[in-house]
Amino acid sequence: MPLAHYGVLKGDLYTPQEQTYQGKWFHGVFYVTVPGAPLPRRCVTDFSSATKNRIQYKLFTKLDPKLFARIAALPDGYTPLAAAAQSGALDYARSPILGAAARDGWIVSDGEVAVKKLQDHLSAGPAKLFVFGEPFTDAAPQVDAGVRSQNGMHNVHMNQGDPARSSDGRDHQADDGIWQDGATVFQNADGSLTAFCCKFVSQTFDTDDHGLPTGHAGVVSP
Repeated sequence: MPLAHYGVLKGDLYTPQEQTYQGKWFHGVFYVTVPGAPLPRRCVTDFSSATKNRIQYKLFTKLDPKLFARIAALPDGYTPLAAAAQSGALDYARSPILGAAARDGWIVSDGEVAVKKLQDHLSAGPAKLFVFGEPFTDAAPQVDAGVRSQNGMHNVHMNQGDPARSSDGRDHQADDGIWQDGATVFQNADGSLTAFCCKFVSQTFDTDDHGLPTGHAGVVSP
């Protein structure tokens, strides 16, 4: 079954300095402010490992603004999106905005390299951020590396095509679905759009209408 909740958080970058933390898995963290929220929202990208090549990432540049118009017109804050192309949801294997070569050119990477690539675009000072993924809530404000935040977004990565068993020994197919992929889209100072997308090496683009692998079961990452 798909994610319980899916949508996009639109807002302003709180700080250009991204944080990282290594719990069981290596994550990159940045913060987004939205009107009416007393604290910034925490946006978390799972890169699996700081030093092992367990993920793939790709930067999509000069996205067609006409295909992004529905999302760009949303008010700042979180908006739930239906799992359908018409809502403006993302799908790495199906979204026209990512282009015909969406499956090509993905870079196999460890978390340290990938998080630096994401940091480069945060440091450039985007005019607006759009974070696609699943929202989470905190019962109380959280403090990480001196930054006080509450609530945010996770599953900011591909959310389909998982093998029956992933590198953590778990079955992530319970979260698989189409039109629910996560990504960070930057509206740059010049008005152009850039998307930072990432996936686990175990995930495949060849999925059925339920987001489950077809043709092969995927490959368990090392």
